[in-house]
Amino acid sequence: AVHCIVYKTKTQDAIQISQLVKAYVYGKRNEPFDPYGIAAAREKPWFLRPLALASAYLTRAISLLSGRPDIDKYYRESLASPFSHHFQVALHTDLARFIEGRLELLLRNGWNGLLLVLLSLIIFLNWRVAFWAAVGLPVSFLGTFIVMWAFGATINLLSMFGLIIVLGIIVDDAIVIGENIYRHVDNGVPPRRAAIEGAEEVMWPVIVAVTTTVGAFVPLLFIRGQIGDFMRVLPIVVVSALSVSPTEALVILPAHLAGLPSKAKREGREGRRGPVVRFLDRLRIAQERMVKDVMSGYYARFLRFVLSWRYVTLSIATAALISAVGLFVGQIVRWEFIQKMDSETLVCTVEMPVGTPAEQVRKRLDELTRKVLEAPEVINVQSFVALQIDFRGEGALALKSQSHLGQLVVELRPADERERDGQRSSERLLAEFRAFSERLAGVNAVVWEALHGGPGGRDLVIRIAGKNLGELVAVSQQIKAMLARYKGVYDLDDDYDSGKREIRLRLLDAARPTGITVGLLGRYVRGALYGEEARRITRNREDVKIMVRYPRDFRSSIYYVESMWVPTPPVDGRHGWVPLREVAELQQTDGYATIHRSQQMRAVTVFGEVDRTVAEPAEILARIRRDFNQKIKPLYPGMTLEFRGSYEEQVKAFGSLKVAFPVAMLLIYMLLAGLFRSYAQPIVVMSAIPFALQGAIVGHWMTGYPITILSV
Repeated sequence: AVHCIVYKTKTQDAIQISQLVKAYVYGKRNEPFDPYGIAAAREKPWFLRPLALASAYLTRAISLLSGRPDIDKYYRESLASPFSHHFQVALHTDLARFIEGRLELLLRNGWNGLLLVLLSLIIFLNWRVAFWAAVGLPVSFLGTFIVMWAFGATINLLSMFGLIIVLGIIVDDAIVIGENIYRHVDNGVPPRRAAIEGAEEVMWPVIVAVTTTVGAFVPLLFIRGQIGDFMRVLPIVVVSALSVSPTEALVILPAHLAGLPSKAKREGREGRRGPVVRFLDRLRIAQERMVKDVMSGYYARFLRFVLSWRYVTLSIATAALISAVGLFVGQIVRWEFIQKMDSETLVCTVEMPVGTPAEQVRKRLDELTRKVLEAPEVINVQSFVALQIDFRGEGALALKSQSHLGQLVVELRPADERERDGQRSSERLLAEFRAFSERLAGVNAVVWEALHGGPGGRDLVIRIAGKNLGELVAVSQQIKAMLARYKGVYDLDDDYDSGKREIRLRLLDAARPTGITVGLLGRYVRGALYGEEARRITRNREDVKIMVRYPRDFRSSIYYVESMWVPTPPVDGRHGWVPLREVAELQQTDGYATIHRSQQMRAVTVFGEVDRTVAEPAEILARIRRDFNQKIKPLYPGMTLEFRGSYEEQVKAFGSLKVAFPVAMLLIYMLLAGLFRSYAQPIVVMSAIPFALQGAIVGHWMTGYPITILSV
C-alpha cells in the first residue's frame, strides 16, 4: 500500500490535488495514469467519443458574416493549442456558409438580371437613352438603401430578393420617359425643349403606373403572424425602390437627355464621323429596322387578325384561363403555404420511457449514428444524450434535459453539390432513416425532421384543451389513431410525457373526526420519507443540513408506508396517533413529467407531418375537426380543439389579405379612373389581372414548383 498525506492550502484546488495524489500512487505502482479517459476514448470510433461543444451566439450589433473571422481565428488557435494532440477539434454547424451560399446565388442572379436588362435596353432603345436609363438603376438603389435605413431594414436574403424583383420594374418609367424624349428630338424639337415636353407628356401616366404597382405590394405589409414578420422587408424594399425611381426618371433623366445631339446636328456630322460613331449608327439603323419593320410589321398583322376574329380570340383566351385555373383546382399545380426546399440539416429526437437510464439512450443513438454515417451525403453527426434542443423555438437555446431523451443533429453536403453529384435529397434520406428507426426497440418515439429555416411550422399541430388531464391523454390517443389512418401522415407524436411511478394519498371520510387534513397528512408523510431539517451546522465555511427521516428499508416498501402512524391535531395539548391506512387510501399510479396549459386549461398537443404529394394538411384537419365535433365532443363536454403550426400561420396570413387585397384593388381602380377620367376603362385594364394569374399558374406547372405564399 502507498500512504501519503497532502495538505490543501487556501488558494489550491482540491480536485487538482486529488489528481496529483492519484498520479503519485499510479506512478509508485508503475501503472499508466489516465485521469480523463483519453486513452479509452481513442480506442472508440470518432463518432462515439465524448464531445465538448463551444458555441458562438452573436448579438444584434454583429452580423454573422462580420463575426465569422473572429470565430475562424479562435478555431485556428484551438488547432495550434499544445493540448490539440489529445483531442480532435472540428468546426461544425457553420450557419455562415448557408448565408454566404444564398447571398452568392442572389448576387449571381442579380448580375445576370442586370445584364439581361442592359442587353434589352441596347437592343430596343437608342444607345444614349439605354445608357442613361441604365445609370438610373444604381441611383434608384441608392435611394432605396436610404429608405431601408430609415425603416430599420437590413440587407438580407429577402431584401436582396426584393431588389431583384424590382430590377426590371424600376427601368420601365425611365424607358417610357427616355423614349418619348428621344421621339421629340428625332422629330426635330430642340433637345432641351424635348426633355421638358417629353417628360411632361408622360409624367402622370408614369406616376400612376408606379403607384398602382406600389399598391399591389402594400398588402404584404399587413400580413399577420410569423410569415408577416418574415416577409415585411420585401414590400419595404419594393415600395422604396418604386418610390425613388420616378424621381430619378422625371428629374435626373431629362437633365441627362437634354444633352442629346439635335437632329440637325446629327445630320451635319454625316461626313466626319469616327469609326465608333459609324458603328453605333449602323447599330441604330439595324435596331430601327428590326423594331419598326420586322417586329412592328409582324405585330401589326397579328393584331389585325386578332381584331377581325375577336370573339374567337376571346373564347380561346377564356378557355386558356379556365384550363389554368383547372390545373390549380385539380391539384396538378399544388398549393403549399411554405415550400420545403432541400435541407442541409436533419434533426432526430428520441424519446424513451421516463426513467430510462442515459446509457440506454446512448445505445439507441449509437445505432442511429452508425446507420446515418453509412450515407455518403452526411458530413457531420452530433449526438446529445439526456438532452434535446428545440430548434423550432427561440433560437437554439430552448433545451429539455431529462435522462430518457436524446437527439441527433445531422449535417449534409450542400444541396447544389448533392444535386450535381446525383446524390439523394434530404427527403429521400429522411424516408430511409425513418424506416430504420421503426425497428428500434424500447423507444416511445423517434421523430425525424429537416430544418428549413424561416416561418411556418409543422404540418399538423392539434391542441386539445380541457380540465381533466386523463381525458385529454385519452382523446389525444384517439386523434393520433385517426391521423394514422390517412395516407401520407408520418412522425405522429404528442407533448404528453408520463412521469415516474408515484403514490397518491386520498383522504378518507374516516379522517374527518380526527381533524387530519390533506395539508397535515402531506406534510407528515413528506417529512417521514424526504426528511425534516433538524439542525444546520457550519463545516469548512459551508452550511450542512442534518435531516431526520425513516431508515432506507422503511422508505423502500409501500407496506411500511401504509403501516406508518400519523399524529392527529392536538386536543388539550396532547397528540393522538392513528395508522395511515385508516385515514387515507394509497394509490400507485403514473405521474406527470410535464403539464402544459392553454387559456388557463390543461392541454395536450398532437404533432405530425404530411407528405404533400399524397395528402393535403388542410383537408385532413377539416376531417379531424368534423370527427371531433361529431364523435368526441359529445362524450367530453367542455373540451376544445384548436389547430396551430403551419395551419394557424396560413389562416392568419389569408385572414389579413382578405381585407388588404380588396382595398389595394380599389385603390388601383381609383387611380386609373382618375387618370382615364372614366369608370369603364379601368375595368378593361384590370381585366388583365386574371390572365397574369394564368401565366403564373402555367409557369409553376412548367417548372414543377408549387404555388406558395410568396407566389401569391
